[in-house]
Amino acid sequence: MNVQLLGVIGLYSHTNEISLEGNAQELQELANCLSTIPSEVRFRIPESISPKPYDGFLTKLKILHSNDYLLIDRQEYSLVLKGSIKNFNVLGRSIINLANSHLDKSNPVRRHIHIEYIEGDYFLAPSPFSLTVSLDHKF
Repeated sequence: MNVQLLGVIGLYSHTNEISLEGNAQELQELANCLSTIPSEVRFRIPESISPKPYDGFLTKLKILHSNDYLLIDRQEYSLVLKGSIKNFNVLGRSIINLANSHLDKSNPVRRHIHIEYIEGDYFLAPSPFSLTVSLDHKF
């Protein structure tokens, strides 16, 4: 299994909110990791800083293959994403678009995207978890 260390910071709450935060380069590296299945990504954990308003830091991302919709899950301190390569590519493109949004001077920079299941979603499986990916972290 391929293991990578990223500068992305992962956070979780007990209310099923998950946040991934990073600068443009870190988010591009995260998106690139989504094409390597299976793999494991280790997140950066800031020292001496509280995760508030979240409940804790995630330590890793597990990327697992299936032939189905993309499932967002959390197992203790791990974010688990499981799905088809096609659906990982959809997520990866969304993250790359966010990371590159600062390059388009004609539009305001998007600072985050929300990824959560909505009835009839074309690439996400039903899940109680919501994922926010943010450009530029506060840690």
